[in-house]
Amino acid sequence: MDTLSAISILAKNLNCKDANIGYAGTKDKRAVTFQKCTLYRRKASALLSLNNIYRQPYMRVGDFELVNKPLTLGSAKGM
Repeated sequence: MDTLSAISILAKNLNCKDANIGYAGTKDKRAVTFQKCTLYRRKASALLSLNNIYRQPYMRVGDFELVNKPLTLGSAKGM
């Protein structure tokens, strides 16, 4: 699954707009990768519940941390 599809699924299940989810770059659907994202004012417990909804291996969420600024396109700078 590509980044924009994953963002859309997350937003739909968290009842928020796609624009509330920040990401630094895009991934294609042909590779196994991870993507850092920021989400405006949501609890980690709400995100963890998504792992129960999507039991298939194509998308998992985890490794949460509190940040002061949202990610924007290009902000990863080669991470």
